[in-house]
Amino acid sequence: MEQHPNARLTPRGRETLVSRIESGLGVAEAARQMGVSRQTASK
Repeated sequence: MEQHPNARLTPRGRETLVSRIESGLGVAEAARQMGVSRQTASK
């Protein structure tokens, strides 16, 4: 799969985001750490 060179969330990044949220970190905080909006992280 081709990735946009400036993509914040690659498939690996999504895995990291989900694991942080599943471990109890809030969506907003996980989003901040990953450099994406809360709305994007909620998707």
